[in-house]
Amino acid sequence: MPNPKLFFLKGLLSCFVFSVGLAQETDKSKTPWQIGLNYGQTYQTKELIADQDYYYSNYYFKGQLEKPLKLKKLKLALLLEPSIYIGEYQLLNKWYIKPSEPNYLEKRALQTTLRSYNEYAVNVGLKLALPIIKPLDIYILASVGPMITSIETDRLNNGFAFSDILGVGFNYKINTLIFDIRATARHNSNANLSSPNGGVNSLGLETGLKIVLN
Repeated sequence: MPNPKLFFLKGLLSCFVFSVGLAQETDKSKTPWQIGLNYGQTYQTKELIADQDYYYSNYYFKGQLEKPLKLKKLKLALLLEPSIYIGEYQLLNKWYIKPSEPNYLEKRALQTTLRSYNEYAVNVGLKLALPIIKPLDIYILASVGPMITSIETDRLNNGFAFSDILGVGFNYKINTLIFDIRATARHNSNANLSSPNGGVNSLGLETGLKIVLN
């Protein structure tokens, strides 16, 4: 399995390299790059999402590298978001692991225990914003990227997978600072590259701060 820490550090390094390169061009560009950091939390519980088979929650730190592209009144932006998720997972429905599976009693005992885990992801996506008033924008975003998980669960193998995110949020700009708050829906799966691949869904809320590289 690839080294998770090395994978995450490569994502952060990519952000740094891109931001340094583009910073040299910002004096010629009407849409300079933005760089920042978000903090958030996501949950999958039977109260939030209608799936009573498992519990999944985390908190996370997400690097933000954004390149705005002007389209008349709308604002389109390219996103690069390396993230580290720190959380917990537990199978709630032991019958999800069937007696026909090898060593099913041992698997049930392991998966029904609340366990800690890490996920390391690098998402690439697009953000479309609409100005409300001069300092305030509302936006939607979509992103996808590779991910590495530190444990195997009944729904997703450890190692390589994909992180898919949809979000809606607000940006508030004060000079070169941009305050960000967004709600997200996230899906993790491995595109049937390995088994199991039941997929994991979660809802989250995050906030952060970006700096415009003038």
